Amino acid sequence: MVGWVKRSATQHFTTRLGWVSFQYANLQFKSILGAIKHALVLATQLIAAVVNAPSRVSR
Repeated sequence: MVGWVKRSATQHFTTRLGWVSFQYANLQFKSILGAIKHALVLATQLIAAVVNAPSRVSR
């Protein structure tokens, strides 16, 4: 009986720990993706500004 309780508690703890670490990793991954997306948006805006700058000056 004691062994069964110990085993189920250990199982519960490890699954809980695994779930928490998975959630954390998922969060980190999403924030990294968000940062990359933000950087891409900034880069495209910068490129557009650089491309449009000479034509604005020449007008």
